Amino acid sequence: MSELRKYVEALYIPITKARRQMNTYHVLNGLALVVMMVLLCAAATLLFDWATPMPAGARFVLSLICLGIVAYVFVRWMVKPLTRRVTADQAALAIEARYPELKSALISAVQFGRLLTDHKKLEEFYESAALAALTVKETAKRVYKMSVSGIVNWLPTLKLWAVAGVLLLAAGLYTMVYPEKVRLWLERFFTPFSARDWPQLYQLKVKHP
Repeated sequence: MSELRKYVEALYIPITKARRQMNTYHVLNGLALVVMMVLLCAAATLLFDWATPMPAGARFVLSLICLGIVAYVFVRWMVKPLTRRVTADQAALAIEARYPELKSALISAVQFGRLLTDHKKLEEFYESAALAALTVKETAKRVYKMSVSGIVNWLPTLKLWAVAGVLLLAAGLYTMVYPEKVRLWLERFFTPFSARDWPQLYQLKVKHP
């Protein structure tokens, strides 16, 4: 059994790497979406409030809507992927999709290994235990040094972060050029009932007698 356990551990080497990649993929995608949504909501509220100065009550409602949207995106794309970790079976199927020549050997070996290392389940599975152990050993020899670099397609993540990077750059430049506007917008967004009004431009006409 100790020898079989070593093969099961070897079987999980590429699976652990694949799970790490897949979890990282979900987290990075979620973080990019959160960054984009925060910046887009900030830009929309700043422009809308500046173009049509809103009363305090309307600004309060707008702030709640924007915070709700950001919170939804954060929970949907950041919290849920972290609470629903990629399972060993899902990682095994992803590896098999990358390496079709494995067919169903890896997922079968993972499930067999789970049974064979559990003494109670092994008794129920006893008639085919030898065949299952052989499947685990042979599959472990094939996959334990296997590269999993192509399991995840990082192109969508790169595209998301390219957009997020452009938005971050634009926000940074705007803040550098118009720091007072950004400061006043923050006041009006987070303290809508006590914030200052936007500065107004007045045109004086002097009439000569």
